[in-house]
Amino acid sequence: MANRFLGEVDVTVEDRNWRLRFDFNAMCEFEDRTGKDAMKAFEDVEKGKIGIRDLRMVAYVCMLHHQPDATLQEAGDLLSRDMDAVMRVLRAAAPEAADISDAERRGAEGNAAPGPGA
Repeated sequence: MANRFLGEVDVTVEDRNWRLRFDFNAMCEFEDRTGKDAMKAFEDVEKGKIGIRDLRMVAYVCMLHHQPDATLQEAGDLLSRDMDAVMRVLRAAAPEAADISDAERRGAEGNAAPGPGA
């Protein structure tokens, strides 16, 4: 079975529901509009090290599949109300990676040297 790379989340902002979709088309759109590497940008989102304009662009390109008339202003409004929306859609696109990260973290915690008095 092929690995899935598609995530969608719903976000409500001021009584309007937005469906964000993260897929290869969103990545290509990000690169077309910014000239920057999409994979690096999305890794930067996960690390919390992305610039504000790039974060808004990530939200924007994720809005376009279901709302092709969305604007950058609306993407900024969405982030102003729900900054975690981008992280949720990225995690939805690659749940296996999120599961691996959680498992690795738990494994590292379980393998830590015992503290004093253990």
